[in-house]
Amino acid sequence: MKHHWVQALYHQYAKNASMSLLSVPIPIEMLPKEIQPLQTIMALGVKEKGKNLWEFVARQCAHGGAMVQGRDFDFSFSPVITQPALRAFYATSAAFGLTLAVMDVRNCFQNNMIDPDKRVFVRTPPRYMEWFKRTFPDVTVPHSPSGT
Repeated sequence: MKHHWVQALYHQYAKNASMSLLSVPIPIEMLPKEIQPLQTIMALGVKEKGKNLWEFVARQCAHGGAMVQGRDFDFSFSPVITQPALRAFYATSAAFGLTLAVMDVRNCFQNNMIDPDKRVFVRTPPRYMEWFKRTFPDVTVPHSPSGT
């Protein structure tokens, strides 16, 4: 079973690489002192894909709890709705014959649009170095005295 979770991690790292979300790992000692990298959290799940067919899924998240408004971001908005309010919204939409659409945001951080001095740094996620060295064997990663 451990093999399935490792493959889920590797799949997520490959997706992140295809969207240019992550760079060559940088030793923490090479970052400017004022940069505090965010902790990486892997959200693991199992999705049912059919009868007796399951998919192991890993999503990489940055724990933004240490971020400070005004320094790391200007504003934050996370819409939330209760189940009864959602049902009322559906009923009202149906009563007026409205069409509803769902939007799935796949990539909210467009690195090519963010100035390099405003980029967010994250700590290396689990098994990322193994995946990186296997995927990019010709790329040299600077040595980190602390191992981070």
